[in-house]
Formats: sequence, structure tokens, C-alpha cells
Amino acid sequence: MAILPNPDQVPTPVPTPPPIPEPKPMREPDPDRLPDEAPIPNPDENDAPPRHSARDAAPALRQGDNLR
Repeated sequence: MAILPNPDQVPTPVPTPPPIPEPKPMREPDPDRLPDEAPIPNPDENDAPPRHSARDAAPALRQGDNLR
């Protein structure tokens, strides 16, 4: 047997959620190095041409040398 709601009972109000706080400003992360430290160049980011290239090998090949 189902229990029917009492028509004379006042419905309970739905609780209101708490207010959402304002977001805190984001803080920049600390640098990985000290401010007076010079950055170390990364050899992977070097713009210099490769030391051994086909252009450098071309004169040797013209002289009859082979690369074996």
C-alpha cells in the first residue's frame, strides 16, 4: 500500500546553495632560474647549419673520393 502525502502539510522549501566565492587572481609561477643567471643556449635550438652537410661533401666527391 502506497503512502499518500498529507494535503494539509506545507511542502518543505528547497535549500538554496551557498554563494560561489570570487576566483582568486592567478599567480605567475616562479622562474626556473635566478634573475641574474644567464640562460644556457640549447643546442637543439641552434640556428647554425649542420657541420657535415652534402654541400661540404660535394668538393670531396668531385675529386674522385667516395664516402665508403
